[in-house]
Amino acid sequence: MIVEIGGTVGDIEGLPFLEAIRQMRKDVGRDNVLYIHVTLLPHIGATGEVKTKPTQHSVMELRRVGITADVIVCRADHPISDEIREKVALFADVDLEAVIPMHTVETIYEVPLVLEEAGLGNYLVTRLGLEARKPAEVGFVGAVGARGRRALAPRCLWHRGAGRLWLPRSRGQDQRGRLCP
Repeated sequence: MIVEIGGTVGDIEGLPFLEAIRQMRKDVGRDNVLYIHVTLLPHIGATGEVKTKPTQHSVMELRRVGITADVIVCRADHPISDEIREKVALFADVDLEAVIPMHTVETIYEVPLVLEEAGLGNYLVTRLGLEARKPAEVGFVGAVGARGRRALAPRCLWHRGAGRLWLPRSRGQDQRGRLCP
């Protein structure tokens, strides 16, 4: 089971959900639950630095509610060096292999590929004691890679007021039969 809790760690609105996943580890067993914390590593343009302090603070906030992250996925618009990964691993108290760089990609379809390339799948299999299998990548990687990574991105947006409709690139018309540019 995968449970995603969005929002900012520390916001009062998310506390009941954080408490629920904290209790889940006790209910199903420590070896059957793994917490992945997705965090942003902002880039300061003037200095060219990638800052880890926001990640350190969000890890501390999670600990305050009783959750210790097992994996840290570091979102960034710029490359994440091994030095930055080591710093995050040290302050988050996780293995270096558990600090996964996740650079900004053109389409959401690339995210699983980037995470797999970074070793997240192997790490999860090892930590959770799962049977290791080769990823079923033939169709997905082929679809994303063969036509170019932008090929699967939504290509047409129809909107009226707040309503929006995204259509996959493989379709040339929207629901009303209008051609997409």
